[in-house]
Amino acid sequence: MENKGLSLAGLFFWGMILLFVIWMVTGGPQRYENKVNPFLLAPENYNDGFEIYGEGGLFQTRIEDRINEGIYLGWTLENRGGFSFLTPPGWTQMSTGNIDRTEFGTISNENITLTYQYGPDANPLNFENRLDHEVAFGKVHGRNTKFVKPKEGMLGTTGANIRRNKRKQISIFTNQELSPSEQEQVFQIIGSIKI
Repeated sequence: MENKGLSLAGLFFWGMILLFVIWMVTGGPQRYENKVNPFLLAPENYNDGFEIYGEGGLFQTRIEDRINEGIYLGWTLENRGGFSFLTPPGWTQMSTGNIDRTEFGTISNENITLTYQYGPDANPLNFENRLDHEVAFGKVHGRNTKFVKPKEGMLGTTGANIRRNKRKQISIFTNQELSPSEQEQVFQIIGSIKI
């Protein structure tokens, strides 16, 4: 008598179909655990605090939306070769230079001076274990980014460290006390950085 049972390949195929159906019935790609990732949701107002979002480059999409909405209208492209960013009207380049393998410089307006460092020895902005700062992780134009700002009522550093790899990273930050609108402008500049 001939065995009419399924072959091993057939069992595997139908088992995979069954698992897929169970996954879809229980929520599929919309399941909560598929959305929990340690990335930053860029809020409409950067001073509202940081939230978490799932994978997909939402921060970059928000920046592109803002460009399309005219948020960056009239801003100037600052191209430094290895990286570029946009500056608002009234901002100027103050100084540039190199120390060992790291390029540095400042840009400023009447009230804010931002320092940038580009290279393997750029300031990593290690504020994770400090109680006076809020630290969040996300992406800017697809690059891993650490965002730092003082907690409400505290003084400290506002800025970000964006990593392309071990040798290519940029930090842009200020240690000045900033108003909420000034903090938002700093994060808008950070959001335009490409390395």
